[in-house]
Amino acid sequence: MAITDNPLLPGRYRVHVDIFDYTGSKLLDSWNDAVEFAVRSPRGEIGQGLIDLPVEITFD
Repeated sequence: MAITDNPLLPGRYRVHVDIFDYTGSKLLDSWNDAVEFAVRSPRGEIGQGLIDLPVEITFD
């Protein structure tokens, strides 16, 4: 995964993933803490917070 336009502030982040069916109403799978990563500022600052980055992935 690549975030080309990074909207994140410095901090540690954990990714939670939910996969739904095509209607968006039936949960097919869920991963808590699928990956953890850090965003650092040029000065090395790091903070804490919560952000929601919804994404839609389509497989052909």
